[in-house]
Amino acid sequence: MRSGETLAERRTDQASPEAAAILPNNFDLIRLLAACQVMVIHTGYVFASGENVAFGFLSQAPGVPVFFFVSGFLISAAWENNPDPRRFALNRALRLVPAYLAVTLFTLIAILAFAHLSIARDAPKLALWLAAQLTLLCDWNPAFLRGYGDGIANGSLWTIPIEVCFYAATPFLYRWMRAVKSETRLLAMLITAAFLLAYGDAWVMHHVPSLRMSAKILALTPFPWLGMYLCGLLAQRHLRWLMPLVHGRVLLFGLLAAAVMVATILLRAPPLLMSGNRFVGVLNFATLALFALSLAYSARGLAARLLQRNDISYGIYLFHLPVANMLFANGMRGASGMVLCWVLAVAMGCLSWFAIEKPVLARRASALYRRD
Repeated sequence: MRSGETLAERRTDQASPEAAAILPNNFDLIRLLAACQVMVIHTGYVFASGENVAFGFLSQAPGVPVFFFVSGFLISAAWENNPDPRRFALNRALRLVPAYLAVTLFTLIAILAFAHLSIARDAPKLALWLAAQLTLLCDWNPAFLRGYGDGIANGSLWTIPIEVCFYAATPFLYRWMRAVKSETRLLAMLITAAFLLAYGDAWVMHHVPSLRMSAKILALTPFPWLGMYLCGLLAQRHLRWLMPLVHGRVLLFGLLAAAVMVATILLRAPPLLMSGNRFVGVLNFATLALFALSLAYSARGLAARLLQRNDISYGIYLFHLPVANMLFANGMRGASGMVLCWVLAVAMGCLSWFAIEKPVLARRASALYRRD
Protein backbone atom coordinates (compact mmCIF):
# COMPACT_ATOMS: atom_id res chain seq x y z
CA MET A 1 0.00 0.00 0.00
CA ARG A 2 1.32 3.45 -0.84
CA SER A 3 2.02 5.89 1.98
CA GLY A 4 -1.22 7.61 2.95
CA GLU A 5 -3.40 5.25 0.93
CA THR A 6 -6.53 4.18 2.76
CA LEU A 7 -8.24 0.84 2.63
CA ALA A 8 -11.18 2.53 0.94
CA GLU A 9 -8.90 3.41 -2.00
CA ARG A 10 -7.71 -0.15 -2.50
CA ARG A 11 -10.54 -2.29 -1.17
CA THR A 12 -12.24 -4.84 -3.36
CA ASP A 13 -15.97 -5.25 -3.74
CA GLN A 14 -15.88 -7.70 -0.84
CA ALA A 15 -14.43 -5.22 1.67
CA SER A 16 -17.01 -4.01 4.16
CA PRO A 17 -17.70 -0.28 4.68
CA GLU A 18 -17.00 -0.79 8.41
CA ALA A 19 -13.56 -2.22 7.69
CA ALA A 20 -12.77 0.50 5.18
CA ALA A 21 -13.73 3.24 7.63
CA ILE A 22 -11.16 2.34 10.30
CA LEU A 23 -8.10 3.60 8.38
CA PRO A 24 -6.02 5.62 9.01
CA ASN A 25 -5.67 5.23 12.77
CA ASN A 26 -3.09 5.34 15.55
CA PHE A 27 -3.42 1.79 16.87
CA ASP A 28 0.27 1.06 16.24
CA LEU A 29 1.11 3.83 18.70
CA ILE A 30 -1.47 2.59 21.21
CA ARG A 31 -0.06 -0.95 21.08
CA LEU A 32 3.44 0.44 21.57
CA LEU A 33 2.34 2.40 24.64
CA ALA A 34 0.56 -0.68 26.04
CA ALA A 35 3.60 -2.89 25.45
CA CYS A 36 5.84 -0.34 27.18
CA GLN A 37 3.47 -0.20 30.16
CA VAL A 38 3.64 -3.98 30.50
CA MET A 39 7.43 -3.91 30.16
CA VAL A 40 7.89 -1.16 32.77
CA ILE A 41 5.62 -2.85 35.32
CA HIS A 42 7.15 -6.30 34.82
CA THR A 43 10.73 -5.07 35.01
CA GLY A 44 9.84 -2.93 38.00
CA TYR A 45 8.89 -6.08 39.89
CA VAL A 46 11.94 -8.01 38.64
CA PHE A 47 14.56 -5.36 39.42
CA ALA A 48 12.96 -3.14 42.05
CA SER A 49 10.14 -5.21 43.61
CA GLY A 50 7.60 -2.75 42.19
CA GLU A 51 7.90 -0.55 45.31
CA ASN A 52 7.51 2.86 43.74
CA VAL A 53 4.68 5.40 43.63
CA ALA A 54 5.10 5.85 39.87
CA PHE A 55 4.87 2.09 39.31
CA GLY A 56 1.80 1.96 41.51
CA PHE A 57 0.05 4.64 39.47
CA LEU A 58 1.12 3.16 36.13
CA SER A 59 -0.19 -0.26 37.18
CA GLN A 60 -3.67 1.27 37.30
CA ALA A 61 -3.60 1.50 33.48
CA PRO A 62 -2.67 -2.09 32.56
CA GLY A 63 -1.67 -2.70 28.96
CA VAL A 64 -3.19 -6.17 28.57
CA PRO A 65 -6.86 -5.03 28.68
CA VAL A 66 -5.97 -2.42 26.06
CA PHE A 67 -4.41 -5.15 23.91
CA PHE A 68 -7.58 -7.25 24.14
CA PHE A 69 -9.80 -4.27 23.28
CA VAL A 70 -7.67 -3.25 20.30
CA SER A 71 -7.51 -6.88 19.20
CA GLY A 72 -11.29 -7.16 19.15
CA PHE A 73 -11.51 -3.94 17.16
CA LEU A 74 -8.92 -4.79 14.51
CA ILE A 75 -9.44 -8.54 14.19
CA SER A 76 -13.16 -8.10 13.64
CA ALA A 77 -12.39 -5.52 10.94
CA ALA A 78 -9.89 -7.93 9.36
CA TRP A 79 -12.56 -10.65 9.22
CA GLU A 80 -15.07 -8.25 7.67
CA ASN A 81 -12.46 -7.17 5.13
CA ASN A 82 -11.98 -10.75 3.94
CA PRO A 83 -14.21 -13.40 5.56
CA ASP A 84 -12.29 -16.32 4.10
CA PRO A 85 -11.50 -18.69 7.00
CA ARG A 86 -8.31 -20.06 5.43
CA ARG A 87 -6.92 -16.63 4.55
CA PHE A 88 -7.96 -15.26 7.94
CA ALA A 89 -6.22 -18.13 9.76
CA LEU A 90 -3.08 -17.79 7.63
CA ASN A 91 -2.85 -14.04 8.22
CA ARG A 92 -3.27 -14.48 11.97
CA ALA A 93 -0.62 -17.22 12.02
CA LEU A 94 1.81 -15.05 10.06
CA ARG A 95 1.30 -12.28 12.60
CA LEU A 96 1.80 -14.36 15.73
CA VAL A 97 3.91 -17.42 15.04
CA PRO A 98 7.29 -16.29 13.58
CA ALA A 99 8.13 -13.88 16.41
CA TYR A 100 6.77 -16.36 18.95
CA LEU A 101 9.13 -19.04 17.66
CA ALA A 102 11.98 -16.52 17.75
CA VAL A 103 11.39 -15.61 21.40
CA THR A 104 11.08 -19.30 22.30
CA LEU A 105 14.49 -19.95 20.72
CA PHE A 106 15.96 -16.88 22.44
CA THR A 107 14.60 -18.01 25.82
CA LEU A 108 15.93 -21.53 25.34
CA ILE A 109 19.42 -20.24 24.50
CA ALA A 110 19.37 -17.90 27.52
CA ILE A 111 18.31 -20.77 29.81
CA LEU A 112 21.08 -23.02 28.48
CA ALA A 113 23.63 -20.25 28.90
CA PHE A 114 22.67 -18.80 32.29
CA ALA A 115 20.38 -21.16 34.23
CA HIS A 116 23.20 -23.42 35.47
CA LEU A 117 21.31 -26.58 34.59
CA SER A 118 22.67 -30.09 34.57
CA ILE A 119 22.29 -31.33 31.01
CA ALA A 120 22.25 -34.95 32.12
CA ARG A 121 19.60 -34.36 34.77
CA ASP A 122 17.51 -31.57 33.25
CA ALA A 123 17.57 -32.29 29.51
CA PRO A 124 14.30 -34.34 29.54
CA LYS A 125 12.57 -31.65 31.61
CA LEU A 126 13.85 -28.93 29.29
CA ALA A 127 12.63 -30.87 26.26
CA LEU A 128 9.19 -31.14 27.90
CA TRP A 129 9.20 -27.39 28.62
CA LEU A 130 10.12 -26.69 24.99
CA ALA A 131 7.33 -28.96 23.77
CA ALA A 132 4.89 -27.04 25.99
CA GLN A 133 6.07 -23.74 24.51
CA LEU A 134 5.64 -25.01 20.96
CA THR A 135 2.11 -26.24 21.64
CA LEU A 136 1.02 -22.95 23.24
CA LEU A 137 1.02 -24.36 26.78
CA CYS A 138 3.37 -21.51 27.45
CA ASP A 139 2.22 -20.57 30.94
CA TRP A 140 3.61 -23.78 32.41
CA ASN A 141 6.59 -22.92 34.58
CA PRO A 142 8.31 -26.10 35.79
CA ALA A 143 9.99 -26.26 39.17
CA PHE A 144 13.48 -26.84 37.72
CA LEU A 145 13.40 -23.32 36.21
CA ARG A 146 12.27 -21.56 39.39
CA GLY A 147 15.85 -20.70 40.23
CA TYR A 148 16.45 -18.92 36.93
CA GLY A 149 15.79 -15.18 36.77
CA ASP A 150 12.56 -14.25 38.52
CA GLY A 151 11.41 -17.89 38.41
CA ILE A 152 9.19 -17.63 35.31
CA ALA A 153 10.79 -18.11 31.92
CA ASN A 154 8.44 -15.69 30.14
CA GLY A 155 5.38 -14.64 32.08
CA SER A 156 4.04 -12.47 29.26
CA LEU A 157 3.14 -15.40 27.03
CA TRP A 158 -0.10 -16.31 28.83
CA THR A 159 -2.01 -13.94 26.52
CA ILE A 160 -0.93 -15.66 23.29
CA PRO A 161 -3.16 -18.77 23.61
CA ILE A 162 -6.03 -16.48 24.63
CA GLU A 163 -5.54 -14.38 21.50
CA VAL A 164 -5.50 -17.55 19.39
CA CYS A 165 -8.83 -18.57 20.95
CA PHE A 166 -10.28 -15.15 20.13
CA TYR A 167 -9.13 -15.49 16.53
CA ALA A 168 -10.69 -18.93 16.26
CA ALA A 169 -13.96 -17.71 17.79
CA THR A 170 -14.38 -14.67 15.54
CA PRO A 171 -15.91 -16.45 12.49
CA PHE A 172 -18.37 -18.26 14.76
CA LEU A 173 -19.29 -15.01 16.52
CA TYR A 174 -20.13 -13.43 13.18
CA ARG A 175 -22.21 -16.44 12.17
CA TRP A 176 -24.04 -16.19 15.47
CA MET A 177 -24.60 -12.45 15.05
CA ARG A 178 -26.13 -12.98 11.60
CA ALA A 179 -28.56 -15.50 13.08
CA VAL A 180 -30.06 -13.15 15.69
CA LYS A 181 -32.28 -10.10 15.31
CA SER A 182 -30.10 -7.76 17.36
CA GLU A 183 -26.36 -8.31 17.31
CA THR A 184 -25.86 -5.38 19.71
CA ARG A 185 -28.10 -7.01 22.30
CA LEU A 186 -26.31 -10.33 21.87
CA LEU A 187 -22.88 -8.73 22.25
CA ALA A 188 -24.04 -6.76 25.29
CA MET A 189 -25.23 -9.97 26.94
CA LEU A 190 -21.96 -11.77 26.18
CA ILE A 191 -19.89 -8.83 27.41
CA THR A 192 -21.86 -8.63 30.64
CA ALA A 193 -21.49 -12.36 31.25
CA ALA A 194 -17.75 -12.25 30.56
CA PHE A 195 -17.17 -9.30 32.90
CA LEU A 196 -19.22 -10.91 35.65
CA LEU A 197 -17.10 -14.04 35.27
CA ALA A 198 -13.90 -11.97 35.35
CA TYR A 199 -14.87 -10.12 38.52
CA GLY A 200 -16.11 -13.28 40.16
CA ASP A 201 -12.83 -14.98 39.35
CA ALA A 202 -10.85 -12.03 40.71
CA TRP A 203 -12.89 -12.06 43.92
CA VAL A 204 -12.38 -15.81 44.39
CA MET A 205 -8.65 -15.48 43.73
CA HIS A 206 -8.26 -12.92 46.51
CA HIS A 207 -10.81 -14.09 49.06
CA VAL A 208 -11.16 -17.88 48.85
CA PRO A 209 -7.74 -19.51 49.42
CA SER A 210 -9.08 -23.03 48.86
CA LEU A 211 -10.17 -22.11 45.32
CA ARG A 212 -7.25 -19.86 44.42
CA MET A 213 -5.60 -22.41 42.12
CA SER A 214 -8.87 -23.01 40.27
CA ALA A 215 -9.29 -19.26 39.85
CA LYS A 216 -5.77 -18.94 38.48
CA ILE A 217 -6.43 -21.69 35.97
CA LEU A 218 -9.68 -20.04 34.87
CA ALA A 219 -7.81 -16.75 34.41
CA LEU A 220 -5.58 -18.47 31.85
CA THR A 221 -8.60 -19.33 29.70
CA PRO A 222 -10.26 -16.86 27.28
CA PHE A 223 -13.55 -16.67 29.21
CA PRO A 224 -12.73 -13.93 31.77
CA TRP A 225 -11.16 -11.80 29.03
CA LEU A 226 -13.75 -12.30 26.31
CA GLY A 227 -15.68 -9.21 27.38
CA MET A 228 -12.70 -6.96 26.58
CA TYR A 229 -12.32 -8.49 23.13
CA LEU A 230 -16.05 -8.20 22.46
CA CYS A 231 -16.03 -4.54 23.53
CA GLY A 232 -13.48 -3.91 20.81
CA LEU A 233 -15.60 -5.79 18.29
CA LEU A 234 -18.70 -3.83 19.33
CA ALA A 235 -16.82 -0.53 19.07
CA GLN A 236 -15.65 -1.40 15.57
CA ARG A 237 -19.17 -2.33 14.49
CA HIS A 238 -20.50 1.02 15.78
CA LEU A 239 -17.55 3.24 14.89
CA ARG A 240 -19.69 5.60 12.84
CA TRP A 241 -21.70 6.45 15.95
CA LEU A 242 -18.67 6.54 18.26
CA MET A 243 -16.50 8.72 16.03
CA PRO A 244 -18.24 12.03 16.86
CA LEU A 245 -17.86 11.19 20.55
CA VAL A 246 -14.14 10.35 20.56
CA HIS A 247 -12.65 12.37 17.69
CA GLY A 248 -10.38 15.17 18.90
CA ARG A 249 -11.06 14.52 22.58
CA VAL A 250 -7.86 12.77 23.66
CA LEU A 251 -7.22 15.22 26.50
CA LEU A 252 -10.75 14.85 27.84
CA PHE A 253 -10.71 11.05 27.85
CA GLY A 254 -7.12 10.97 29.09
CA LEU A 255 -8.06 13.14 32.08
CA LEU A 256 -11.14 10.99 32.68
CA ALA A 257 -9.04 7.81 32.67
CA ALA A 258 -6.49 9.44 35.03
CA ALA A 259 -9.28 10.53 37.38
CA VAL A 260 -10.61 6.98 37.53
CA MET A 261 -7.08 5.69 38.20
CA VAL A 262 -6.69 8.08 41.13
CA ALA A 263 -10.14 7.17 42.44
CA THR A 264 -9.19 3.47 42.26
CA ILE A 265 -6.07 4.08 44.33
CA LEU A 266 -8.04 6.00 46.96
CA LEU A 267 -11.20 3.89 46.93
CA ARG A 268 -11.39 0.33 45.64
CA ALA A 269 -15.05 -0.35 44.85
CA PRO A 270 -15.32 -3.53 42.77
CA PRO A 271 -16.68 -4.16 40.27
CA LEU A 272 -16.75 -0.47 39.29
CA LEU A 273 -13.28 0.50 40.52
CA MET A 274 -10.53 -2.09 40.73
CA SER A 275 -7.17 -2.48 39.10
CA GLY A 276 -3.52 -3.17 39.78
CA ASN A 277 -2.94 -5.97 37.34
CA ARG A 278 -4.86 -7.72 34.58
CA PHE A 279 -8.32 -7.52 36.13
CA VAL A 280 -9.88 -4.06 35.94
CA GLY A 281 -13.16 -2.54 37.02
CA VAL A 282 -15.97 -1.51 34.72
CA LEU A 283 -15.11 2.20 34.92
CA ASN A 284 -11.38 1.48 34.63
CA PHE A 285 -11.82 -0.51 31.46
CA ALA A 286 -14.45 1.81 29.96
CA THR A 287 -12.28 4.92 30.38
CA LEU A 288 -9.16 3.15 29.13
CA ALA A 289 -11.03 1.87 26.07
CA LEU A 290 -12.51 5.29 25.30
CA PHE A 291 -9.11 6.93 25.74
CA ALA A 292 -7.55 4.37 23.37
CA LEU A 293 -10.31 4.90 20.82
CA SER A 294 -9.99 8.67 21.05
CA LEU A 295 -6.22 8.47 20.62
CA ALA A 296 -6.70 6.15 17.63
CA TYR A 297 -8.98 8.61 15.83
CA SER A 298 -7.60 12.00 16.81
CA ALA A 299 -4.77 13.37 14.66
CA ARG A 300 -5.28 10.36 12.41
CA GLY A 301 -2.04 9.34 10.78
CA LEU A 302 0.10 10.42 13.76
CA ALA A 303 1.30 6.85 14.33
CA ALA A 304 2.23 6.45 10.66
CA ARG A 305 4.29 9.64 10.78
CA LEU A 306 6.01 8.79 14.06
CA LEU A 307 6.55 5.07 13.50
CA GLN A 308 6.69 4.98 9.69
CA ARG A 309 4.33 1.97 9.65
CA ASN A 310 6.67 -0.01 11.88
CA ASP A 311 5.18 -1.94 14.79
CA ILE A 312 7.73 -3.08 17.37
CA SER A 313 5.15 -3.51 20.14
CA TYR A 314 4.80 -7.28 19.74
CA GLY A 315 8.56 -7.81 19.89
CA ILE A 316 8.87 -5.66 23.03
CA TYR A 317 6.01 -7.57 24.64
CA LEU A 318 7.54 -10.95 23.81
CA PHE A 319 11.19 -10.27 24.60
CA HIS A 320 11.28 -7.98 27.64
CA LEU A 321 10.96 -10.71 30.30
CA PRO A 322 13.46 -13.14 28.73
CA VAL A 323 15.89 -10.21 28.58
CA ALA A 324 15.09 -9.30 32.20
CA ASN A 325 15.69 -12.89 33.35
CA MET A 326 18.98 -13.04 31.50
CA LEU A 327 20.19 -9.82 33.15
CA PHE A 328 18.88 -10.85 36.58
CA ALA A 329 20.67 -14.20 36.31
CA ASN A 330 23.90 -12.27 35.67
CA GLY A 331 23.59 -10.14 38.79
CA MET A 332 21.91 -7.02 37.44
CA ARG A 333 19.71 -5.30 40.02
CA GLY A 334 18.03 -1.97 40.70
CA ALA A 335 17.45 0.95 38.35
CA SER A 336 20.54 0.26 36.24
CA GLY A 337 19.39 -3.27 35.47
CA MET A 338 15.88 -2.07 34.71
CA VAL A 339 16.98 0.68 32.31
CA LEU A 340 19.42 -1.66 30.56
CA CYS A 341 16.58 -4.16 30.20
CA TRP A 342 14.39 -1.51 28.56
CA VAL A 343 17.11 -0.62 26.07
CA LEU A 344 17.80 -4.25 25.18
CA ALA A 345 14.09 -5.12 24.99
CA VAL A 346 13.44 -2.25 22.57
CA ALA A 347 16.47 -3.35 20.54
CA MET A 348 15.12 -6.91 20.43
CA GLY A 349 11.70 -5.57 19.46
CA CYS A 350 13.27 -3.68 16.55
CA LEU A 351 15.29 -6.72 15.51
CA SER A 352 12.21 -8.92 15.67
CA TRP A 353 10.21 -6.47 13.57
CA PHE A 354 12.73 -5.73 10.84
CA ALA A 355 14.30 -9.20 10.58
CA ILE A 356 11.24 -11.41 11.12
CA GLU A 357 7.82 -9.81 11.43
CA LYS A 358 7.88 -7.19 8.68
CA PRO A 359 9.25 -9.49 5.95
CA VAL A 360 6.69 -12.15 6.86
CA LEU A 361 3.77 -9.71 7.00
CA ALA A 362 4.65 -8.42 3.54
CA ARG A 363 3.62 -11.84 2.22
CA ARG A 364 0.06 -11.58 3.50
CA ALA A 365 -2.69 -11.29 0.93
CA SER A 366 -5.85 -9.26 1.53
CA ALA A 367 -4.41 -7.70 4.68
CA LEU A 368 -6.43 -4.98 6.36
CA TYR A 369 -3.29 -2.90 6.91
CA ARG A 370 -0.28 -3.60 4.76
CA ARG A 371 3.25 -2.86 5.97
CA ASP A 372 5.15 -2.76 2.66
